[in-house]
Order: sequence, then structure tokens, then C-alpha cells
Amino acid sequence: MKHGVEQEIQVVNQDGRLVYEVEKILQSIPQTKKQYKTQGGIYKDVYNSQLEISTAAARDLDELHNQLVELRTIVAEKARNNNLFLIATGANHLLKPNVGELFAEQHHIDAISKKEKLRLSNFIRMFTPELFAISVNSPVGQGRITKWKSYRASIQSMDASERVNPNIKQSPFLGMEDLERGFLEKFSYEPTFEKKRKKSRYYDVSPFTQKDRYTHEWKPTIEIRLFDTQPSLPLTLSYAAIVEALSEKSKRFKKVPNIEIHYNRSQAIERGLQAHFIIDHCNQFSFLPYQKSDCSDAHVILNLFLEWLRDEIQELGYEKYIQPIKNMIQQRRDLADWQIDLYQRKRKEYVPTLIEKTMDDFDKEIISHTLDIELIKKEEKETKLDPIIQDHVTILINEIKNIHRVDSRELISSLVAIGEVLPEKKTTMDSSVRQALSLVEPDGSVKNNAYLTAYLMELLIAFDKTDETLFEQSSSWLFNKIKHTDYSKGKVWLNAYILGILKRIGYEKKDVEPGLQWLERQVDQEIEPWVLAYVVNTFTVYGLPKDKPLKKIINELDGNHWSSQVIDDTSVTALIYRLLRNTGYQNENIVAWLKNQLNHKRIRGKLSLHQLSLVLRSLSEDVVAT
Repeated sequence: MKHGVEQEIQVVNQDGRLVYEVEKILQSIPQTKKQYKTQGGIYKDVYNSQLEISTAAARDLDELHNQLVELRTIVAEKARNNNLFLIATGANHLLKPNVGELFAEQHHIDAISKKEKLRLSNFIRMFTPELFAISVNSPVGQGRITKWKSYRASIQSMDASERVNPNIKQSPFLGMEDLERGFLEKFSYEPTFEKKRKKSRYYDVSPFTQKDRYTHEWKPTIEIRLFDTQPSLPLTLSYAAIVEALSEKSKRFKKVPNIEIHYNRSQAIERGLQAHFIIDHCNQFSFLPYQKSDCSDAHVILNLFLEWLRDEIQELGYEKYIQPIKNMIQQRRDLADWQIDLYQRKRKEYVPTLIEKTMDDFDKEIISHTLDIELIKKEEKETKLDPIIQDHVTILINEIKNIHRVDSRELISSLVAIGEVLPEKKTTMDSSVRQALSLVEPDGSVKNNAYLTAYLMELLIAFDKTDETLFEQSSSWLFNKIKHTDYSKGKVWLNAYILGILKRIGYEKKDVEPGLQWLERQVDQEIEPWVLAYVVNTFTVYGLPKDKPLKKIINELDGNHWSSQVIDDTSVTALIYRLLRNTGYQNENIVAWLKNQLNHKRIRGKLSLHQLSLVLRSLSEDVVAT
């Protein structure tokens, strides 16, 4: 059996913040390694913050291990040479992800015939809750310990740009008609076979694999996409061993039952090895490992699961590869528990430790049978927030709820600020969100206005509504609008803003090349720092040179803030600082100055809702008290 693995890894600065500089790493890697062993390689994913390594098809786990060690060694060395760092978890711990800016580990295994693909897809589907429970590795998001052990798996999104990967969903039970068709029937509306097939791929387990990068043939495999990326290769190889054992086990069954997995899957994503599964429905199937169990605790279920696979694991000679999972089950602790304990107890060590485990100690186990990991109580997970920022978000919430008629821009910008700065309050804003979405025209635009439509895209991202049809419609409208824009007649800041938003939803440089070239020609013009900040932000996310305009902006910093002829100092400083954050720029003096402005200006009524929103958004990464 051949087996390949892909890992999507975060490119970060020393503070653990995503940086959009993967090209620096790729440019320093020889072409022979970029096309690794003719099938695998080292690539950029959709975003310049995503580095992907891909093995060739390995004949056994020893070969797979050797390939992964070689690839991880190469990227770690090249990252360091460029003063960059790598983290292998399912989601960045600081930022709300752009659409598709998540980090998965995918396993591909041989399945030559359609009959084999069908059997294997449905068989592994039955055990996706168990696979989630042992692989959750993204419990922290937006500076908070989230309610999910896999924050990545909790997020769903649509394929707005035709390039961004929609996040995984629960696999449907398939029939031979699905394999004969080559895609899921629900995507029949798509215009091309490739698009129909691509949308059918983004599930926990899928037989609808893509074409090979080099041969352009459809891959004779199924792919398991549910795993969070792992810093520890011993765990990756454990998952590989279990997937291969399941493949061998499946050959003993002529028919695979359609078992309900939704509840157990959700439990595993939220609670990992502390999940409680429902197993009553399994009792009718005597071949399942839990048929005689009277306990639904995940760690008990996983022990039964491994015992059930024991013969296949021994036949494959993979006993040594299973040990890291056995250690986790014995400890009743998953990698998310380890992360939570580290984040809560030793916050300053969190990022350096993740970097070390990803770049140096990637071939070592993390959870051993002797490691002491304390479970964090629910009340301890509550986030301590900066009182100044929290109070002003409350002001924003109360004002947009109490004002009967709110300007469209103020409504949308206020909601974006609430969603980004205080996500705990999102569930209380349903009425205001509906009011904002009611502004959308049938064609997907907001009042046929590109600026407001781009702002709407930020709202949909902030409120986790990227899996709705409206998101896809508005994305298409915005892209078509900019595609037919005469840039010479437009405003520099507005064109830069819209191009930046298009990148946030997955569009590539080649999709908007004319606009980016036009922006590059504007850099040497006499434009205000806040306009230049929009340009720098757009250059950053597309991976274009930004050092010269960035230096120009920073040089024009007046003490602890920027000044403008057309915008008040508070608003322009907040706007510039937020836009520069994507470059990795940080300035504690500016943060302190903005907080001081909040205390004085808002009380006197000198900031509009939109201006207050700008200030709060610039402080979104400072709201969680350290």
C-alpha cells in the first residue's frame, strides 16, 4: 500500500503572528526539492502565510518517515535563514483566519478501482469521530482558548475564488452512482467537471481526488483531510498506521453500514479525548469494536478501537508507530490539552515552544507516558480582557442596538469591530447582522457600491458566515467589479482596499495583476501615509515588495501617532496601525496612545461609531490581557 502525506504549516514571526513571506523560503530551496521525488514537493498554498510540504507516495511508514524528516529539515533551515519561523497547528492562535487560511494534514492512500474507493471511503467515514479525538490540535484562536479542541474543524467556508480550499465538512455516505458520476450530485450546478469534483473533495474523507501536479492524471487514491497539522512526526505516523490498518480491515467487509456519526464527530472536535460518544446505535452491528461496551468515554472507546485493529497493525509491522497514540489514551490527554495547559500556565513560553516542536524537535514525541498535563477547568479558560477596550465595545453594541436607523457604513463597520475584537459577543448581535445583510441587493452588492460590498465581506468573515450562498454571490460581484475597473479613474486607497479584501477570500495575484501593477506605480507618488498603508497591506498579503513604502510610513510617525490633513489623528493612527500589523509591525507606544484617546474622546462624543470601530479594530490583538 502506498501512502502520501501533505502538511500545511504556518509561516510566522518570532511572536507567532502569521507573516506573508513564504516566497522567501521557497526562493531559497533548490528546484529539485520543490518537486520532491517527482511526486511530492514544497509549495505555497493559497496564502503567502501557508507553506505546504508533500511527500511522494511511500511504500511503507519507514520510507514515509524518512521523507517527512527530510522535508521538515529543509523548510526549517530555509525559514531560519530568512529570519522566519514555522508552527504546525491547525490554526493560528492570534488571528481570525482569512477564508481557507487554516492548516490541515492530509493522508492519501491507494484505492485503484471505484469499488475499492467506495468501500474504503465509507469504511473510514465510520471512524472519523475516533480520528478527530486523537488528532485535535488547534484549541486557541483570536488570543483565546476556544470551546473547540479543533478550532480549524469548527470553521466552514465556501469556495468563493475557485482557488481557496473550503474547509472540511462531514463526509456523506456514498453510493456507486457517486463514484460513476465523479462528484457529489449536490454540485451538479457547477459549470465544469473540475469545479464539481473540486467541491466534492472538501470533506473528512473523499474519493474525489485531484489531478497529479506533474502527470495531470486523476490520483488513484482516497484522501483523509480531517487531521489538524501536527508538529510531532511520531503522531503523524501514528495516524498513518491507523489509516492503513483501517484499509486492511475494510477488505474483510463486503458491505459497509451507513452509521450516524454527526453527534460523535461534533463531540470529538469540541472535546477530543474528553468526549462522550453515543454508541447505542452500534450495538446492532456485531463487527464494530464497541458492540459490548457499556462506557462511552472517548479514551475507553479508543482503547477498544486499537484492540479491534490489533491484528492488522501487527500484520503491517506497525506496533512501534502506534505507541504515541497509546500514550495519549493512557494519559487521557490529547495535543490540544497540552496546548491549553501551555497557553494558560506558561503563556510566554507558548509560541517559542510551538516553534521549537515544529522546527527542531519534530521527530520527537510530545505526550509521553510520564508527561504531566493538567486539565484546565472551564472557569479558568475564561479570557481576561482589557477593561478599556471591553467597555468601548459595549458602547458600540448598545449604540447600534438602540439607534433605529444607522448609516450603512457605520452599521457594517461596527459589526466588523465587534466580531473581530470581542467574538464572545457575536451571538448577541443576530438582529443587527440581519439588518446589515438586508442591505444586500439580489446581485450580491451593497447598494451597487464596491467599498460597502468589500466591507460586507469583512463582516461575513468576522461572523463566520463564509459558508453561505450570500458570501459566494458578493465575492463574485466584487471580483467582477474590480476586474472591469479603470484604475486610473479610481482612488488609490479604495482600489488597494478592495484588492486586499479579494486576497482575504482567496483570489490570487494573477487574478488581479493589472490592479497590482497599477498600485506599484503609485508608490512613488506624493500620497498620504494612511493611503500608503492600504497599499502596503495589499502588497503584504500578495507577497509583493513592501519595505520601501513601509519605511516611508514609519518615518512619518509623529511621536506616538500619525497626522493627516483630512482625517483626525485618532482615526488615521488607528487605521494605519491596523493595516501595518500584517507586516509584523508593532508599537506599544501607539497602543497606549490609542487607549488614552478612547478614554478621552469617546466620553466627550468626539468619535462617530465608524471612527470608534476603526480604533477598536486596531486594538483587536491587544484586547486579551496577558
